[in-house]
This record gives sequence, structure tokens and C-alpha cells, in this order.
Amino acid sequence: LTSFFYYSSLFFVILVGIFASCNIFVRLPFIHDVFSIPLILWTMLPLVALFALPLATSLGVAVTINQHKTSDELLVFSFLRSARMALVKAVLVFASVMSLVYLLLVFQFAPQSYHRGKVMLLKAAQEHLLKLEPNKFHTPFSSFTFFFKQKEKTTAHKTLFKSLFLVFAPKKQRDEYFLFTAQQGFFSDNKLVLNNGSIHTFKSGRWHSAV
Repeated sequence: LTSFFYYSSLFFVILVGIFASCNIFVRLPFIHDVFSIPLILWTMLPLVALFALPLATSLGVAVTINQHKTSDELLVFSFLRSARMALVKAVLVFASVMSLVYLLLVFQFAPQSYHRGKVMLLKAAQEHLLKLEPNKFHTPFSSFTFFFKQKEKTTAHKTLFKSLFLVFAPKKQRDEYFLFTAQQGFFSDNKLVLNNGSIHTFKSGRWHSAV
């Protein structure tokens, strides 16, 4: 039982570190503040743990069994009933504890972690956009480009952008583009609201416009 928990914990720490690093690497285009990386890592830990735990427990059990095979200790379980009972109890305790932890991750911690992580990324992206300079084309990520002529802080929590031009090109659809123009725009609950403008869509060689 000690061996099960020891090796499972060891592999769990290693896998969580690998998955968390990959998660941050994928989200780097949306992260513009280095100091927010540790906070995002901490927030996303339950989500990556959801994928790491099954692999870690499987590897922990496999390593333990291989060690017993190497030392020919599995023969003991064939001849001694007390040894077999101890092994069954160890497996039941280990499986019960890991199942309980996994259920908590699936139904409690992982959904909360995913939601908090998304909110943090949106907030970080929004704060980055609010700091950009006017009269320049900005491309925060490859499929999105925008321009605004003026920026005015109307209240403590509201910044008004004037004379906006936005282009969105989905990566999956190479022949599809969305162009937006607006007299003004502002953020409201992580949504960009545009007023007095037009939408132009291009798909499969056809243009569609709306005002």
C-alpha cells in the first residue's frame, strides 16, 4: 500500500508539471503579463490533475508489480493466505482513496478550476487591450486584428473606443473573413459591445453586408 501511494504520488507530480507547462504554452498568446503565469498555473492545477491522476495511479501500480516480479516476491502471494489478504486489502484501500479523489476532481474542483481559469484569461486579455495605443493596428493573436482611432476612459470601469475596425479570420475556415466597423465600442462583462457600425462577411467567394 505504501508503494502504491509513493509511486503514484511521484508520477502524479511529474505528470501535473508536464501537463501544466503544456497548458501554459498553449495559452501564451493570450497571456501578456508574466506575473499572471504562476496564478494561472495554480488555478488550472485541478483541471490538469484530472488527466494526470488516472495515468499516475496506473503507473504506480505497474511499477510496484514489476518490483515484486524482479525480486520474485509474487510467489509469496501464491503460498501464503495472509499475504494474499494483505494485498487485497491494500488494493481495495488504494482504489477507494483514488476513486474518492477522482470523483472530487471531476464533480467539484475541475469545473471550478476551468471556470476560474477562463475568467482570469479573459480579464488578462481585456486589461491588455485597454492598455494598447490608438491609431495603430494590433494583432493580439493570429486570427484577430483591430484598429481604433481614439480611447476615452468614461468611468473607473469603462473605457470607450472610438472609430473601430476589426478583422476576424477563423483558422479552420481559410476562405472565411469577418470585418466589423463601429463608431464606438466598450467592454461589458467580458463582451465587446459595438455601436453604429457594419458587418461584412466573406465566405466561399461571396460577400454579405449588414448595417
